[in-house]
Amino acid sequence: MGLSQPPPPELLAMIASYIMPDDFESLSLTCKQAYDWAKPLIPRHNEYRRRYRNFSFDFSGLTTISDLLAVIADDPIIATYMVHVELDGRYYCEETDMRDADYVERMTKRLSPLVLGSPHLSMLRDDFDEPAELWLEEIVRDLEYYNREIPFAEFGVPFLATLLVNVETLILPEEWCNHRIITNRDSSRHIVTRLLRLLVTRANDKALKDQPLQKLRAILPARNVDLRVGTVMEQLFPFLALDSLKELHHTFGKCAFARGRTAFRTLGRNLEVMKLNHYDICGHSAKVLFKNMHKLRVLEMEYSTRDEVMGKGFQADLFMRSVITGTFASLEKLVFTGRELWPDTDVVECSFREFTRLKYLELSTIFFVNGAGSMSPEDAVSFLRKDTSEESSDEENIADEHVTEDSEDSEDQEETSEEEDDKYMNAQSAKGAIPEGTMRTPRGFRLVKPLLGDQFHPDDKRKMYKSGKRVWRLVSALPESLETLIIHTPAAPRNSACVERMFWRFEELRAQRLPNLKQIEVHVQKKHPVGERIRGYLRQTRRLENFFADKKILTKFEKF
Repeated sequence: MGLSQPPPPELLAMIASYIMPDDFESLSLTCKQAYDWAKPLIPRHNEYRRRYRNFSFDFSGLTTISDLLAVIADDPIIATYMVHVELDGRYYCEETDMRDADYVERMTKRLSPLVLGSPHLSMLRDDFDEPAELWLEEIVRDLEYYNREIPFAEFGVPFLATLLVNVETLILPEEWCNHRIITNRDSSRHIVTRLLRLLVTRANDKALKDQPLQKLRAILPARNVDLRVGTVMEQLFPFLALDSLKELHHTFGKCAFARGRTAFRTLGRNLEVMKLNHYDICGHSAKVLFKNMHKLRVLEMEYSTRDEVMGKGFQADLFMRSVITGTFASLEKLVFTGRELWPDTDVVECSFREFTRLKYLELSTIFFVNGAGSMSPEDAVSFLRKDTSEESSDEENIADEHVTEDSEDSEDQEETSEEEDDKYMNAQSAKGAIPEGTMRTPRGFRLVKPLLGDQFHPDDKRKMYKSGKRVWRLVSALPESLETLIIHTPAAPRNSACVERMFWRFEELRAQRLPNLKQIEVHVQKKHPVGERIRGYLRQTRRLENFFADKKILTKFEKF
């Protein structure tokens, strides 16, 4: 039933102000009369959209999070205009500001209505008597988190998140909290973590509408990262716990502290794309990270050591098994390449055959053998010396292993029998070792869900290196769904031998086992990660060129 008379202009102007910015333009274009009612608000609408829709501190005239919150406090509707938000590049308040009583009083007065009136802070049930007042004090005190009376986190960043109801893409600062508020046993008790958990819970509640962060679909990388130490992924966990998030792009980071004790247990439930550049992920952290990523379609990770502590001992096999276990039914594109590795890097031994939808695969041989090509020139000296002495025997053994795979001469390299396996496990159990598939607890052994990655082609026997590591072969380890394969390899002896072993019986079995594989490329890198040429790279490049010369395998052979 229509109105006999239109509402008064004052009421329509009020309605128009309340529907900004979402439906404001639609209302103003409905008819001339509606446009006349909305006309006084159009300049403000256009100005806010221009300044805040794509917000960045570089172009806003603001410098700190507290400055931004103060502007929002003056007109809270500003927060609803913020769709693409970049918080990287913000500065902190100076210590002199904190000693300036007039500044503190002025900012406190300006921010009080926004902070003390926050519905989310009122929902918290903390052990503090006045949580809202505490938040106000810490937001005004806009300093690095390690300079705070309440340590481990800034308060401005998470409070700003309570206001972003329309944000779709977000760039977080390089560092705004310590991983301890995310990964410690009692991390969920931290006042900042409790607010973030509240935001995640409400954003994931489908019965609630117009919640903060409910539209967030992508986390993009910060630009101002200290390249010497990088940043940590754990501070992204609250946002990875959002059901709305579809994409994660991050650079110069590491994930090494999440060992199962995290305040945000379900990560990346609906994540579809993850691209990590110059990254290091600990194997045990990978188990936590990928556990629930059952919709991930694209994973690109370029590994790089972050520092002398976090970069050592990369558990490449455990990392890849964790990826397979979480994403085997969804992943379509996998890029797993790297730069510099330490000599103690654990190599990949697992099979990729459990991927059911994988079409594009890009790998580096640095994860399959420990070789000089993936190290700095200083670390590579001893490896190069050893590689040179072993190179001729490697080349001779390549042909031999294809012929003698099942002969009596290779008994020491075949799989042990089931009886021998049982005998070994019984002996280990008698010694008090942890049985396979279990973990030790105060009450005894508990069964744990095993990771995937052991499903090699059933017709192929296991082939081992003398080091005890498995020889990885394409026809034994790749899924039938694969369409594109790109292999990166340094021009170093062990890596060249690895490539040759990978293509064992490839021409013979390709049509049967990899019927969809149409594009195969090998990219040979002639330089160390630091830019210096690998010693003997010309010889190794020719070695691979000769290996593929009489084979109809590759669609492209490139040298970099």
